[in-house]
Amino acid sequence: LHAMPQGLRLVIVGGEKASATAYASWLRHGGKRIRWVNTYGPTEASVIATAYEPDPGLPVPEKLPIGRPIANTRIYILDANLRPVPVGSAGELCIAGPGVARGYLERPEITAQKFVVDPFSSEPGARLYRTGDEARFLPDGQIDFIGRTDFQVKIRGFRVELGEIEAVLAKQSGVREAVVLAREDNGEKRLVAYVVSASSAVTSSAPGASDLKQLLRQQLPDYMVPADVVFLKAFPLTPNGKVNRAALPAPEPVAEVSSNHVAARNETEARLVKIWENVLGRKPVGIHDQFLDLGGHSLLAVRLLRRVERGFGKSLSISAMIQAPTVALLAELLKQDDQSSPVIVLMQREGSKPPLFFVHGMGGTVLRFLELARRMAPDQPFYGIQAQGIDGSRPALTSIDEMADLYLEHLLQVQPEGPYFLGGYSMGGLVAIEMAARLMASEKEVGLLALVDTYPGAPKSGASLMGRFLSLSSQQKFTYLQKRANRYRKGIKRRVDFMMLPQELKDVRSGCALAEHNYRPKKYAGQITLFQASEKALRGLEDERHGWQHFAEGGLETYSIDADHGNILNEPQVAQLAGRLRTCLDHAHANRAASLIAS
Repeated sequence: LHAMPQGLRLVIVGGEKASATAYASWLRHGGKRIRWVNTYGPTEASVIATAYEPDPGLPVPEKLPIGRPIANTRIYILDANLRPVPVGSAGELCIAGPGVARGYLERPEITAQKFVVDPFSSEPGARLYRTGDEARFLPDGQIDFIGRTDFQVKIRGFRVELGEIEAVLAKQSGVREAVVLAREDNGEKRLVAYVVSASSAVTSSAPGASDLKQLLRQQLPDYMVPADVVFLKAFPLTPNGKVNRAALPAPEPVAEVSSNHVAARNETEARLVKIWENVLGRKPVGIHDQFLDLGGHSLLAVRLLRRVERGFGKSLSISAMIQAPTVALLAELLKQDDQSSPVIVLMQREGSKPPLFFVHGMGGTVLRFLELARRMAPDQPFYGIQAQGIDGSRPALTSIDEMADLYLEHLLQVQPEGPYFLGGYSMGGLVAIEMAARLMASEKEVGLLALVDTYPGAPKSGASLMGRFLSLSSQQKFTYLQKRANRYRKGIKRRVDFMMLPQELKDVRSGCALAEHNYRPKKYAGQITLFQASEKALRGLEDERHGWQHFAEGGLETYSIDADHGNILNEPQVAQLAGRLRTCLDHAHANRAASLIAS
C-alpha cells in the first residue's frame, strides 16, 4: 500500500462482504489512526442500513460482522413466514424505517414481492424491505452476514450455502478474496472456487488448489468442497463495483500438477488414468493422486468403479476406493484374484524398524490414518488395521474380543516375532489393549501400546453427561460451550457423511458402536501411552487421564495434543501427534536396546 494521506481520517467499506484478511492488512499498513467502518445496505434502503467499527486495539475477528442498525433504521431477521428467528439462527435480513424506498419504478409485481407490509409497526402504510440476504443475530447484538439466499444451490441433493464456503475460504492463509459458484457440466453441478491470493507474487508458501481443498475438507462436508479452484489476479466487476459472477471464467479441465506427479508406468495404470480423467473431467491425473483431492465423491466413485468393471471385467465394491484411493493402488488391487478388503493394510513401507500397527476407529476403515502414516516416513513402517466386512464379503464383527482375535491372527502372519508396537484411535484403542494383553499372555513382547483419545468402557448416557455439565461452574460452562461451538456443525457433517456411506460400511460402524458399548476393560500388565486431545468432550472433563490410570498396572504415560477428538488425525494437528508418537517409539527402541545390553 502507498502511504496514506495525513488528512485521511475515515474509511467506510461497503458494496461487497468485507474480508477479515484485508482488514488485518489495512491495520498492518498504518490504518490504526484512521477510523475504519464496515457497512451494509442495499440501494432500496438508502444505501447504508448497518455499521460496524472494530476496535483496532483488539485481535481481528475471524469474520467481520456488519454491525448494528444505523439511526432511524430497524433490522429484523425473519423466517419464510416473516416471524423472527432465534438469536444465532439464520434467516432473511429485512429492513424497516424511513429509509426504505417506495418500490421499483413501473415494476409493481416485484415491488409487491420485496416491499411488504411491516408487521412490527403500528404506523399506517409502513413497509418492510426483504433484502434476499441471509444473516443472523450474534449474542452481543451484532449482525453476521451469511450471504445471498439466491446463492443457495443443491449439489447431489444437498442444500449448499455458497456464502458459507466463501467465508471458510476467506479465512485461509494466503487468500484475499474468494467467490464460489455452482457450474453445470455434462448435466452434473460442480462447485468452483475463485480465489484472489493475498499477494500478487506467487511464492512457495502460497497455497495451491490441492492445499485449499485439503483445508476445506477438514472444516466442511465433502459435498461442500469445490471440485475446482481457479486463481485470478482480480475478480471481474460490474459497473457499480460488485463482483460480476457471470463473467467468471469456466475452469479449464486441468488438474494442478504437483511436484511429485507420476505418470502411468504400465498399460493397466494408463487405462485407469484415462478412466479417472474421463470420470473426473480433468487431466492430467497422476498415479499417486488421491481420489478425493481430485474432486471425487461417492457418486463419482460409483461411476468410476462401473467403468473399471466394464474395462477390466472385475466387480469391485465402493469400499475399493477407500482401500485403493489412487490409480497405483487400484492397479495393484486389480492384480489380485480376491478383491476382498484385507484386514492389515501397509500404509507406509519405508524403514527397517519394527512396524507400528494401528487399529481403526468407529468407521472401520484406515482412511483416517493416511496423514499419520505419511508422517512416519522415512524410517517407521506403518500398518493400518481395518474392520472385517467393509467390502460386504463377510459379516461385521460386534465385539472387541472377536476383533482382537481376528486382528492378531492377521498381524502374526505379517510379523511372527516381537517386539510388537500397537496403537488404536478412539474405540480402536480398546481393541489394541486387548491385542496387547493377548500377546503378553502368550509371552510375546509388547514394545509400545499407544491409545489416541480412547476412553475405557461404554459411553456414558446423555443424562449422566448432562449432569456433569450442570455440575460445572458458570465460567467452566461458558468455556466449554465456547470451545465446542464448531462441534455442532461437525456433528452434522458426520451424520451427512454417514448417510452417503454404502450399506456395508454402515453395518461396520454399527458393529463397532455395539462392541464399544458392551466392552469392559480389564487390568493391563504393561504400560499404556495415552495421547489425549486438549479440547475435551464432557466425557473427558471428569478425569484428565480418561480413567486409564486404574487399568495400567505398568504405568500410564500421557501426552496432550492441541486438537479435539475429531481433528486429532487431521493436518495440522496430526503433525504434533506424529512427532510425539515418533519420540515414544524412539524411546521404546532405546530402552529395549539398553535392556538387551544389560542382560
